Amino acid sequence: MDNMTLKEIQSKLLQWEASENPLAPLTADQREAILDLESLLLGGSTDSEVPNPQISHVDGDKTVPSVDTTYDFLDWYENLYETSQKADDAPYEAYYKQLEDRRNECVSLTNQITDTMLDLNRLTEEYELVSNKTNALHNMSEQLLADQNKLSSIGEDIKQRLHYFTQVEHLSQRLNSTTMSVNSDAFFTVLAKIDNCLEYMRNNGNYKESHTYLVKYRHLQNRAISLIRSYVTHVLNHATEQVLA
Repeated sequence: MDNMTLKEIQSKLLQWEASENPLAPLTADQREAILDLESLLLGGSTDSEVPNPQISHVDGDKTVPSVDTTYDFLDWYENLYETSQKADDAPYEAYYKQLEDRRNECVSLTNQITDTMLDLNRLTEEYELVSNKTNALHNMSEQLLADQNKLSSIGEDIKQRLHYFTQVEHLSQRLNSTTMSVNSDAFFTVLAKIDNCLEYMRNNGNYKESHTYLVKYRHLQNRAISLIRSYVTHVLNHATEQVLA
């Protein structure tokens, strides 16, 4: 039915009351009702008025146009159908418009969320990069501090070991000093240092110049012994002179 053309529909309508093989023959009562409707449409009157709001009014205040031909009837029917369809579809179209507006709002909100997530991801990557660099710098600082402490410990150990090598000149100057007295505490301190240095050189003979410094400290030890011998000889001679006087 939907695929039929207007001419085909008009042809079918004309065959409703054809003289031969009518498609929709009318009874006498139906014919009389049609005549009454026709008189109403043409402004005439009949003995009995037949109320028909569907023919006299459309949508309340809109009157039915003049229908003189089958084409006018079909045109009126098509307009009436379209108007009815629009009236029926109006709530759905309004609701569809609301849904479309909400969909557009959701799409806009989704785009904003996507942009925000991209910004957050970028910030997260930058934070991780800075955090990794900070951790690397912290680890390097700790490593440098550990190396510094290690070097300080090594330096202190080297300083302590070099102490026994650097005492030669100092002890030699003390022994050669004219103010040094054999019976003074300073002289005994020098002797103790010489003994400690000699002991250190004997215990660490694998050092490169330990043998050389061992000889030097022995020389200082002999020098101290000579001073003691001279002092004892001087004391004995002085005591002998006093006894013989």
